[in-house]
Amino acid sequence: MVDVSSVAQTLISGIMMGALYSLMAFGLQIVYGVMRIINVAHAVLMVFSIYLTYFLFETYSIDPFLSIAITLPFMFLIGWGIQRFIVNRVVTAPMVTSLLLMFGVGQVIESLIAYYWTSNFKSVTPSYGATSILLAGLSFPIVRVLGFVVSIVLLILLDVLIVKTKTGKAIRATAQDREAAQAMGIDINRVFLISFSIAIATVAPAGAVTAMIYAFYPTLHYMFTPKLFCICVLGGLGSIRGVFAGAMILGIVEAMTGAFLTLEWAPVVAYGLLITILVVRPRGLFGKA
Repeated sequence: MVDVSSVAQTLISGIMMGALYSLMAFGLQIVYGVMRIINVAHAVLMVFSIYLTYFLFETYSIDPFLSIAITLPFMFLIGWGIQRFIVNRVVTAPMVTSLLLMFGVGQVIESLIAYYWTSNFKSVTPSYGATSILLAGLSFPIVRVLGFVVSIVLLILLDVLIVKTKTGKAIRATAQDREAAQAMGIDINRVFLISFSIAIATVAPAGAVTAMIYAFYPTLHYMFTPKLFCICVLGGLGSIRGVFAGAMILGIVEAMTGAFLTLEWAPVVAYGLLITILVVRPRGLFGKA
């Protein structure tokens, strides 16, 4: 007989994991949607934000969630610099050029992380890190609950930015038709700069939450990069809401598979689902037909 409480607890775990995945993937989706660049360095930059969170926590005892107020604008500036001085030179080049360039950027950042912080495993352990809220017999880890809230807030803010603001309208116009947007007087270089900077800034909250859940090391990004691309393709390339939906699906599928089969089967089932959806709907769940 199936234990209803176990199923409910596993579902909650999957939703919380999906929220973390969505935090990681928002920026990756923005860059592709606007610039048609596959930023393979995205997860590396997230790992860098993890180490920034660690530095602020260990050196100045700043709570990881509060440190987002520092790491977010800092990562925005990092994104601005990378786009302005590196990516901007290949934004109109074939996709493979930008892909290889960002791979190189990622390797440089990974090496700098290892040089400064070493390759030893590290962790961020605030006083509430292992605390959970019990509700109706179910456990809700505080860190994951707060991460879920941060994910929802970020999704809403990104949605408002893109749908309601003048800058957002310029971003949408550029994503839909770069040449037409430029003909209408939109400065697409400025749009690229803003979009890329915002995308990299989104790794700050993802890094803060991840730092409290996982022991981390410079090559941690290899664990997440395939999953982030899976989420973006699953939800539909270019769709911010699709990222959230795709992340939730992946998180729940992984949790259910790990609970009722084994953890080894989780990626098999998850990527099998991806293949199935792409066969039925090649542009993903929320991609435009």
